[in-house]
Amino acid sequence: MFGSRQFVRVGAAPSVLRGLQQEHGAPSNAFQALMLSGSGTSLAVRALRQETDPERGWLVFRRVLESRARIGRRFFVAMMSFCKGHLPSQARAVLNAATSRRVEINERLFCLFIDACLSATPPMLQDALDAYAKLGPRSCKSVHAVARICRASNQPSDDLWALLAEYLMRNRRLVSPSCPTQTLFDNLVVSLLAQNRIQRALDVLPLITRSGIRLSERTRARLQSDIARAGLLTDAVAVFDGLAADGEHVDGHTFANVVAACGRASDMTTVRLLYQFAVSSMLIVNAPVVDSLIEAFERNGDLHTAEHVFRCHCIVAVPNVSTLTAMLGSCINNGLLLDAVDTLNRFSDALSVPLDLRVAMISVFAGADRVPDAMDAFRQLVRENVDIDASVLTALFDACQRVGYASALDVLHQYATDKALPLDEHVVSEFCFTFDNSCKER
Repeated sequence: MFGSRQFVRVGAAPSVLRGLQQEHGAPSNAFQALMLSGSGTSLAVRALRQETDPERGWLVFRRVLESRARIGRRFFVAMMSFCKGHLPSQARAVLNAATSRRVEINERLFCLFIDACLSATPPMLQDALDAYAKLGPRSCKSVHAVARICRASNQPSDDLWALLAEYLMRNRRLVSPSCPTQTLFDNLVVSLLAQNRIQRALDVLPLITRSGIRLSERTRARLQSDIARAGLLTDAVAVFDGLAADGEHVDGHTFANVVAACGRASDMTTVRLLYQFAVSSMLIVNAPVVDSLIEAFERNGDLHTAEHVFRCHCIVAVPNVSTLTAMLGSCINNGLLLDAVDTLNRFSDALSVPLDLRVAMISVFAGADRVPDAMDAFRQLVRENVDIDASVLTALFDACQRVGYASALDVLHQYATDKALPLDEHVVSEFCFTFDNSCKER
């Protein structure tokens, strides 16, 4: 568009003005004065502030460059502002012209250049990165400006991270308390996570920490969650350690997901590290964390440590249903039904046992062939008008069969009939057979 621009001679200025006016509307007074006088950077700056037409603005720029006047930063700032608003495609040419005339590229001029690149469609990301690498001031605002154009382009590139690392290494203490550093790094980390570039986000965390910057709680939670979901278990532990060292919050749900992933992967070294971390950071009070630890140790054959986790939790908190169920499940899965019964009895005495756990107690007693205890629990719940589902009734029936506790079958049969429970064919036939035999014996 502008490569073949003819330059205006002073004597020809009136005719050129008439042509520009016909094509783009009336030029500004400052533009007309500049064309008639032929020089003057102050007049050129005023013209650039008044003009909105790209061709007239570019004509002002070329007129000043061809003059013998001394050109300072003020003129290039005005021209870059014009590019930002009306001519972004020429921003790099303006910056190059400034450097060729040994004009220092300060923070203001560079940030205007980035803004001009950002106003293009699409944003001129590569021009911005190249300029920062060669010319950009290593200041907080400059990095923030580059980060904004990367985010707008949805492309926080490897080049940017290299530059960012350099900036952080050179600026251990940020110079301005008003500089939006947290927003800057939150945006960068979130952008990388959105692109599933989790490892790159992890790479920059030590640099951020050394610079004394803290990510927002929302960004930290997102980072923890994405690490857990990606199965980066060792990295997750390192992140948790870093957050704890800084006195930051560790999300219990995310922590539990990492423990569960380690348990499924049989990475017991990491599970034990996470257990130590949970104790030292008081995550041991968190029920989902405790449940995941119990299940991870039990899954990998370490019931002793699973019990230790449970005991530690009970010291600092009242176990809820999920935690008791996790511990009971561990006992039952390892054939330790009596231990499960003892655990239930202990908490029955010490706590107001929740209803769903009281129902589960029937199955546990039945699994341990402690039919009288199971029937006592069953009768108590029936008296309280609590519905017992078919699976619990089936477990109780099977236990009665195993130990020959025929007297309980009348009660179970009557309950199943009254409630019209959908028992499977095996149980129904066994009910009929056993009930028939018990009647004959009478």
